[in-house]
Amino acid sequence: MLFSCKISSAVLSYLEKQNEDLTCFLESSSLPEEFLRDPSYWMKASEMESFLEVAQKLSQDEGPLFQKIGHAGPELRSWGVLDSVLRMMPRPQEILSQPQRFLSYFISPEPPVENVIQTNTSVEFDLPISSEIYPLVTTYLK
Repeated sequence: MLFSCKISSAVLSYLEKQNEDLTCFLESSSLPEEFLRDPSYWMKASEMESFLEVAQKLSQDEGPLFQKIGHAGPELRSWGVLDSVLRMMPRPQEILSQPQRFLSYFISPEPPVENVIQTNTSVEFDLPISSEIYPLVTTYLK
């Protein structure tokens, strides 16, 4: 399984906005900075989780870091083409009207989504990715 560098790009953008020094962080990565910032690049799931572990250790930000970054995603403009697609959508509810398609921008191969329940105010679904194996990635995606 692969995770999109839209995630790492968002993390780097967020940490920069928080005035974090990314030098040690970027030096600890097995991938060059240009790949980590390239929203069209994909990395192995285990490597992304490791990248996020290092980010969490080095960050001075308190609280649920990846939840904050996930919520800030649209404003960070670090998702490449997906940013443009989302700006064209007239209503936010359309983003997750097809959760499998939306998640395919972040997970490859496209994950099966089950038990979709849509209401006027929410969308719920089951995603077969272990939050025990990938706790930081799944926190970001939630």
